Amino acid sequence: MSKLWDDPEFAAACSTRMQELHKDLVYARARDRQASKTFRKLWDDPVFAGACAERGRETLLERWKDPIFAAAASKRGRETMLKLWEDPVFAAVMAKRSAKQGRKVMLKLWDDPEFAKAVAERSRKQMLERWEDPEYAKAQSERMKERWQDFEFSQAIAENSRKVMRKMVLQKWKDPKFAKMIAEQSRDQMLEQWKDPEYAKNQLELLRKRWDDPEFAKLQSERNRVRINTPEFQRARKIGYWKSVAKRSAERVISEHGTHSRYLNDDCRCDDCRLAYSKYRRELKRKRI
Repeated sequence: MSKLWDDPEFAAACSTRMQELHKDLVYARARDRQASKTFRKLWDDPVFAGACAERGRETLLERWKDPIFAAAASKRGRETMLKLWEDPVFAAVMAKRSAKQGRKVMLKLWDDPEFAKAVAERSRKQMLERWEDPEYAKAQSERMKERWQDFEFSQAIAENSRKVMRKMVLQKWKDPKFAKMIAEQSRDQMLEQWKDPEYAKNQLELLRKRWDDPEFAKLQSERNRVRINTPEFQRARKIGYWKSVAKRSAERVISEHGTHSRYLNDDCRCDDCRLAYSKYRRELKRKRI
């Protein structure tokens, strides 16, 4: 076949014949389908696909080195893209895709602490330089005053600030040390406040008024009922109750006998101590603490 195709007359005759055959739409479509299937099978081979891709890349690089080809290809591509962007559907899809891809890229970049720090520092310097200009500062101040007169704008800013603060607080509360510190500070503050008789009186009066509200009383009762029915609360309540019983019994025995009862590792064998110890052990066994 190679020798035959070297003959110009044979090549010309075959070319003419193929052009005539392709004028028949049925034949042309059948050939296209067959060629498509053949190339699909070929491209399923990783070796063939890699070789073709590499060869195509090298060929394209060589062609783009020609200034005439590069200029013509750039012009043709620009005209094609302009026509495509005139379609509103295409423009909307591409804008959405670009925004999504850009967001992914920026998120990856912001995951890098050095990048985030550099951008934040550069933004801070730029803002400081701008605000050093009195005219810029005055214009921005007037602009913000006008915008804050808009109720929707002010509400949106306030809502966004609340979300940011809530996120920051939740992030801090995940730190056990911070949570423990705040809990201790709150406890100390509440203890100091309740030492004030006037504060305690006002709080109790306020609590009585709130419990006079049927809806509040119903809501609190429902919350307490749900909380009390949990196994964790029941166990904690039993342990706390019997610890208080043991403490009161020990205090009573100390005041009467000058010693602890036997269940607190003492050797007192009086009837009161033995009775208290036996009762405590029975209840402890029954409650299964």
